[in-house]
Amino acid sequence: MIIREALDAHRLHVTTPQYHAHPALSCSRFMSAGLYTEDESLWTPQNYAFPGNPPSGEALDFGTVVHALVYEPDTLSSIMAVRPTRGGKLVAVNTQEYGEWSLIHAGKIHLHPDAWETARSCARYVEEEMEFGGTHCAYAGLEILSTEACYVVDEPITGLQIRIKPDRLRIDKSGVIICEDLKTTSKSCAPQQFGRSCYDFGYWRRAAFYRYALRLITGTDAVCTMMVVEKSYPHRVALYEMRTKMDEAEAQNEASLRALRRCSDAFDFTPAWAKGVYAL
Repeated sequence: MIIREALDAHRLHVTTPQYHAHPALSCSRFMSAGLYTEDESLWTPQNYAFPGNPPSGEALDFGTVVHALVYEPDTLSSIMAVRPTRGGKLVAVNTQEYGEWSLIHAGKIHLHPDAWETARSCARYVEEEMEFGGTHCAYAGLEILSTEACYVVDEPITGLQIRIKPDRLRIDKSGVIICEDLKTTSKSCAPQQFGRSCYDFGYWRRAAFYRYALRLITGTDAVCTMMVVEKSYPHRVALYEMRTKMDEAEAQNEASLRALRRCSDAFDFTPAWAKGVYAL
């Protein structure tokens, strides 16, 4: 009950566009600012002070649609539209028909029909795995606290607010929060391959950011999990508990937050600073 009350007290009741426009530091902005990199010479805190457009691309758009299918199916029509076809072929982008369609669906994800069918298939396999597969054992009997809810909390190192939007929060019978994250991958979801992706895409740092924010909100450490589904058929699904590198990742995040605080205090968002001469 205390955990639920703490979460409710820090919850933002906003739409997805309002969440992205909120001034608090999000995990995505923390990552895109370059503050997550392990090499201090690559830190780019000026991206925090002067942020550009949020990351985008086909892979991110595909993942967004799969997330919506699994967690928020009612929002699909407001975030995406399937590109129109005629006679089994895509309507050309230089036609009046496509121009009128794109105006109607401006600001949405424009998804290729094949990608839409793949997204639906991925979501179906994830849902079946949650209900009937091996992950059912991990999630069986766990109460759902929230789905795609937004939370904001004061961060003591920087003096800023930070915000998170977990895919889903669950709680077990002993009161441990499970922070669930869904990932799509064009590679294998096997441990060796996904372990590499965790380094390539900063998943350890992202999970540690969420755990830190939830600790500030609830006073307890959450268990962070990632469910991974392969984009290619047969859409294998794997569930991972982010455990072995979490303390190290959180220490790296703390160092990055302290660097951001130094830059903010001096209002000196240097593009990058070198530690020496590097041999290539």
